[in-house]
Amino acid sequence: MREADRTWAGLRWPLAAIGLALAAVGNAAEKVQEERLGALPQHIVSYAFSRAVVSLAYVASKGSKFVVVVDGKPGPQYDMIMPGLLFSPDGKRLAYAAIKGGQQVVVLDGKPGPPCDIASPMMFSPDGKRFAYAAHRGFDHFRLVLDGQPGLEYGQFGGAWFGPDGKRVAYTARKGAKWLVVLEEQPGPEYGGIVEGSPVFSPDGKRLAYGAEKGDKRLVVVDGQPGPEYDGIEKGHPVFSANGARVAYVAKKGDKWLLVLDGRPGPEYDHIIEGGPKFHPDGVVEYLAVRDGVLYRVKHLP
Repeated sequence: MREADRTWAGLRWPLAAIGLALAAVGNAAEKVQEERLGALPQHIVSYAFSRAVVSLAYVASKGSKFVVVVDGKPGPQYDMIMPGLLFSPDGKRLAYAAIKGGQQVVVLDGKPGPPCDIASPMMFSPDGKRFAYAAHRGFDHFRLVLDGQPGLEYGQFGGAWFGPDGKRVAYTARKGAKWLVVLEEQPGPEYGGIVEGSPVFSPDGKRLAYGAEKGDKRLVVVDGQPGPEYDGIEKGHPVFSANGARVAYVAKKGDKWLLVLDGRPGPEYDHIIEGGPKFHPDGVVEYLAVRDGVLYRVKHLP
């Protein structure tokens, strides 16, 4: 089999799926729609569909270079296209990382950004209007690039999160031997570490909370204000109410566990069952707890 035949045989199923609206293989009762995309490229490396909009992007080779083709329109040529074509949630925008001259660039909406050593990870806001990525310089320096504007330089990158409304972004970073949360490029207090599973935005995106390590103690910072210190904070906490007005988390005090609601500690138990607390629409906070071998259904009433 010739090389061209082998390439075509390997791409037969992916290309049959391109532009698919309704499809089922081997079922005559189903409708199959085909969209002609043009001549077969030299080689298709990878491809991606947007979910909200009928768009297709794929990586194709062109001589010794590579291009990303979006809805039939090729973009700039690069030495390499990194894996992971990223569509925005609304399907209207596309981002990817490429290599040119030994350095990486992030290409957003067909336009390359400034070069860096490593560009990862990339992320869109939930509404697709904002875009951010960590631009690394070596292994110990990075800047968060938000909407094309690089922020302050820090050491190790921890993670980044957009608020539910997409208006604010927070990320964790190491500064020297300490860690901090940066909200809209405003650095917060420095701690020994940030607890896994945080920071967390309130559902309305207006508030931010996270767990932090201070020596051998743990505490929760809400809206930049540190709370009381405990011996531990349950992973995955804190939790906001639906309207964002209240915040709760499970903390350890000695060998006991308790719920801290709006900064106030509740009764102590031997164990609080994973999966709580739960905020209800009427303002009640509920969880399961164990004391002296007895299971309790605990409610904090408003």
